Amino acid sequence: MIASAPDSRHDGTTIQPLQAMSQPTSAPRAEPTFPPDPQLHSLLGWGFLLAGMAISVFMCVTLFDKYAAWDWPKARAQITSSTLYKSTGRSTQWCIQLRYRYTVGGREFTGRRQATSWLSGVQCDRAHAVMQARFAHQQPGDPITVRYQPGQPGRAVVYADGINPAEWLFVALAIMLVAGGIGTLRVAARLRREALAHAAERTARMQRAAALQGHRLV
Repeated sequence: MIASAPDSRHDGTTIQPLQAMSQPTSAPRAEPTFPPDPQLHSLLGWGFLLAGMAISVFMCVTLFDKYAAWDWPKARAQITSSTLYKSTGRSTQWCIQLRYRYTVGGREFTGRRQATSWLSGVQCDRAHAVMQARFAHQQPGDPITVRYQPGQPGRAVVYADGINPAEWLFVALAIMLVAGGIGTLRVAARLRREALAHAAERTARMQRAAALQGHRLV
């Protein structure tokens, strides 16, 4: 409430000022907040960690095969079927699909793998003329050289390829997922410790309040 002093006129009369009433203002309502959920963080952490470990195992096997394939024994193979097709994924490419058979130690094997990884893309090229020229020398009945894995001659490749950028991206993704999973699990552990500490403090307060109430009753 705000009051002002009375105003006196020259004729002796006094004018009482109007009193301004302050209007009460309501405080803004706070949005409800929810405490972080340790269980949700644990699930996310384990999900990130398991996904990163799965990709890591896959990439380790792939990279090991890439380096080891250069020393795999060679064998003569014969193409049984070949197809030139157009791949329309993220970019238009021309690819060759092969099937071949080869003999190792008197046993005949068949295969269709051309590289150690499906991410290599050595069987594809954007230039149709390049793949058409390669396709002309990879017809059914034509001989080719394959590399087979020692101890598992049923695994063979046509090309001993190197690591391409897409595979490095998978390596980086695996590292980020593992690191993110470990970090999220650490956050979940901290949240559990804080929740236990709050619960213990609340229990202690309740026990002190009960003891105080008991003394008052006595």
